[in-house]
Amino acid sequence: MNFDVAVPVARSTALVGELGFATDDQNEPGVSGNLKFYTVAGGARWTTTNRMRRVVSPYVQLLVGAARTHADLIQNGMPFDDGDWAFMFQPGVGVTVPLTTPIGLMAQADYRRAFFYGSENEWRVVVGVRVFGH
Repeated sequence: MNFDVAVPVARSTALVGELGFATDDQNEPGVSGNLKFYTVAGGARWTTTNRMRRVVSPYVQLLVGAARTHADLIQNGMPFDDGDWAFMFQPGVGVTVPLTTPIGLMAQADYRRAFFYGSENEWRVVVGVRVFGH
């Protein structure tokens, strides 16, 4: 799941806040339980079109924030419960296609670098619905 809010600050620039959540239930030989991944980030989004017009709008964005992992597992009969926070930065590109006055489709691809004990490189693709404010 991914939620973001963009507030226009200039004709082609917006401030963005984003919350993300992913979960994975493990049920493999020797390992069972749940893995969770959370992100919270903010930054800027730039587009070539005026945000108040309802046209196809490609954009680029740069977010910085924090990523959190959490594992609640049973490994070989032993409980394992651990989590960690890390700084992350996340550049991305996307496009919004308006369908009706308040609703559009969006697709976005991001590279995320999270700095846990080492660094972790991640790629993600998000497809969803965007609701436009006035």
